[in-house]
Amino acid sequence: MITIVKDTDYDRVDFYSMHLINLKVILTYMILIILKVEISKANDESCPISRKTVQIVDECPDSLEKWIKAAMRKNCASFANQCSKPSKLQYHCVINSFVNETIEVCAYPKNIVLGFCTEYSFSGNMIQQNIRTRCPIFQNNRCPMYYRSTDAYKYPGCYKLTKESANVSGDRMTVTVPFSLKIVPKEQKRGDHVVHDVVLILCFTINAVNMLALIGWYCHKRRRQISKENTPTMEKP
Repeated sequence: MITIVKDTDYDRVDFYSMHLINLKVILTYMILIILKVEISKANDESCPISRKTVQIVDECPDSLEKWIKAAMRKNCASFANQCSKPSKLQYHCVINSFVNETIEVCAYPKNIVLGFCTEYSFSGNMIQQNIRTRCPIFQNNRCPMYYRSTDAYKYPGCYKLTKESANVSGDRMTVTVPFSLKIVPKEQKRGDHVVHDVVLILCFTINAVNMLALIGWYCHKRRRQISKENTPTMEKP
């Protein structure tokens, strides 16, 4: 028995493979371009001089009057000419990422959302929300769902978290507060969140393409099998 196989079957396999490869290349280039653009934006969200202005303080201002007085003393304007956006550099007094210190720093202000306390990330060199804190459960001066980082003085409960007694055990440190708050010793570079998100998107996209390729290969193989079963055969003379 001789089974007649059409050459077009192999042509379709080659075309399908080339089409899949081209799709992967295009998606990879698109994600790399997005990554480059987003990294550029992220670098534009902070000023390199901010790290040099970091100073650990015993307490932060808890009123507008004290905030203005501290801002005048810090004189962030004297560092502004070293930033790409000088007018954005402003005084901040916030908690650190470990929630065990209060910090004065000249940095670009940010919108803080979802009721978290404001922190300065030294590794990311930026002001951002501290996702380990739950400011809305404070009894007084709860953080709203949205506020500017320069209004951090309105929510002194965030500063009080740094004063709570700490229990050190092994390589982890747990701060005892009215709610569960765990502090890891190595600060994560959440300032580089854009890179992290794009890498996740890249991995997801590649996995999705591979999954589609597997499904397409299975469907194509199934069609070929059905085609062979329906292909007329001829006996040898």
